[in-house]
Amino acid sequence: MEERIHAALPAYLAAAQPRWVQPAVEGLTSINTGWESDVYAFTLAHGPAGERARERLILRLYPGDSAERVAHREAYGMRALWRAGYPLPEVYATCLTDSPLGRPFMVMTFVEGEILWEQMVRATDAAAQEALLEGFCQAFVRLHRLDWRIVAREEQIPRYEADPLAAIDDALALGRRIVGEWGRPEFAPVVEWLDARRRELRRALLAPVHLDLHPGNVILRPDGQMTVIDWTQIQAADRRFDLAWTALLVESHASTEWRDRVVNGYTAVSGHEVAEDFELFEVFSAAKRLATFAVTMSQGAGRLNMRPGAEAMIRASLPAMRRVYAILCARTDLRLPEVEELLASLT
Repeated sequence: MEERIHAALPAYLAAAQPRWVQPAVEGLTSINTGWESDVYAFTLAHGPAGERARERLILRLYPGDSAERVAHREAYGMRALWRAGYPLPEVYATCLTDSPLGRPFMVMTFVEGEILWEQMVRATDAAAQEALLEGFCQAFVRLHRLDWRIVAREEQIPRYEADPLAAIDDALALGRRIVGEWGRPEFAPVVEWLDARRRELRRALLAPVHLDLHPGNVILRPDGQMTVIDWTQIQAADRRFDLAWTALLVESHASTEWRDRVVNGYTAVSGHEVAEDFELFEVFSAAKRLATFAVTMSQGAGRLNMRPGAEAMIRASLPAMRRVYAILCARTDLRLPEVEELLASLT
């Protein structure tokens, strides 16, 4: 793939951005850290001889049968948020079809800085750590204060305006697909638990959502500002799905204390009472996480349009998955014997 990128990407970028004259890819480096796509950092040299300029960029390549849809969603959403002034990388080029790289891709700015989570856990001064956490919560709340319509699909807007709870129904329909299309009947009791509580919901809190906005997806820049990355799941939904997913990741990979600090910090910054019916959103997040794990372990990462090799990374998260299952049981009083057997069978 590296040879193909060097050979084919410059011509595409020259057509996409006329200011890039005679571009050439230098220093191409794989920086894959996630499950969903292949990511490379590189330097683009451009300009006439003797006046060459250089820019650091990111290339994201999308795998699987849904690659075009995912690439379009991410690029569309990021551009909408960029226009709204939200701190994220600027998208320079997107190729959805007839890709010279054989797969849909996106090129965006490279953000200099350090991963926020690393800074937070390394901070020895309590006040400094709290300031970083507050900055993270402010970025989270800032996203949720934007108009949800700027990232919604065209057909969603009239439906959600007429019935905001339709956004929650769309998300919970995923649970039924997990049981049916994904072939995971062991999650049927969780779907029933969610359906029963959905009927009691009083309102939706619609917003643009990231659905993976944890401190590991935030870059702390040298000037102290924060930039949010990795927007493959961006969409319009209830903001509690977003916060619940973050809470689950922080609790399962760090601690309950960190989970509470994030949720309480978000609430303090937003002034909104997100605790209303929050348990439903936490259970949904835990079930989705476990179902993704179960499908990947039994059918491979390609089944969920993840990049090749993601199975090893997901398998390495086994201790966190066991904590996710414990969280699910604690919130619902349910037991899922097939999930317990899977978790016990893996080492």
